[in-house]
Amino acid sequence: MSSNVIFPTAQDTIFFGDPKFGPYRHQLMRAYKMVAEGKGQQRHGAGRAWNDQPIMTISRSVGVGFPLGQALKKIEESTRMADDAAVNELLGSIGYICAAVQAIEEGQR
Repeated sequence: MSSNVIFPTAQDTIFFGDPKFGPYRHQLMRAYKMVAEGKGQQRHGAGRAWNDQPIMTISRSVGVGFPLGQALKKIEESTRMADDAAVNELLGSIGYICAAVQAIEEGQR
């Protein structure tokens, strides 16, 4: 794996839930760390809270088509990338899917 991939520690991935789903929690935590602490925060966050970042403000303005389109673009692009880059792109798509879920729950479908 490349050096720019953020791997959560074992302690990071311990929280409520069935331990049989540890690998799933691990992948979700990797996606979280990318958005909150890694590439997502560096490129788009600028120190802002999730709700104040473009991923959410644009979703509120135009609806879930924005984050879902971004997720689909990342998923499609991953098919043409080397493994490390594809993993990063797929983990990044999870952030956009989460934005779509939040937008729907906020009534911004």
